[in-house]
Amino acid sequence: MRKFFNFLKNLLVLTCLIGVAWTYQDQIKDVAADWGSKLAGCLPDSLSTADLAEKTISENSKSTIKNTTGYTWPKKTATVYIDLKRSSQVDLYNATINAMAAWNQTGAFRFKQASSKKKAQIVVVSAYKSDGAAGLTTYKYSSRNRRLYSAKVSLNTYYLDSSYYNYSQARIVNTVEHELGHAIGLDHRNGVTVMYPTGSLYTIQPKDIALVKKIYKGKKF
Repeated sequence: MRKFFNFLKNLLVLTCLIGVAWTYQDQIKDVAADWGSKLAGCLPDSLSTADLAEKTISENSKSTIKNTTGYTWPKKTATVYIDLKRSSQVDLYNATINAMAAWNQTGAFRFKQASSKKKAQIVVVSAYKSDGAAGLTTYKYSSRNRRLYSAKVSLNTYYLDSSYYNYSQARIVNTVEHELGHAIGLDHRNGVTVMYPTGSLYTIQPKDIALVKKIYKGKKF
């Protein structure tokens, strides 16, 4: 007899739950969608590899002018791990810190320094190659949602540390600003712009700030 009453009690509770779910189905859908988007933003790259592609943009004279890559981060902020030795690569390290600060001062995008690679969306490394590029950026993206998932900025000491190529500290900073621009969705542009394909002659310009604000319009920090 007790089992029968327990069965009726459980059936009554289940009926009530179904009634509540039916009454508030729209609200439940909204909450589920909201949490789904939040969880998607937290998914590591390893869980989305089937949907990701990779592209590399290098700083050279043969670059195609596209202005933007068409891909952005879910928010107008990204974490950066500087994988450079502060003792032997102090110029590159300081240039990266200064380039991040320069972008942050624009108010268009914010970079935050991460304490480890695992916590970073963007990683800055060094390379030594005679490939014609002082810097290059490789980024992973999803063509399905037009979203960036990770990026690696490579600074080439073959050129940046060579007196022959005459890269002053200011030009090294410009190079990092340029590569960070790629890491947040900018491609090469013509004219006076930090995204000019070669030379690292220009720092961040008003037109660069305006373009970043445009592609991240509506996104929060």
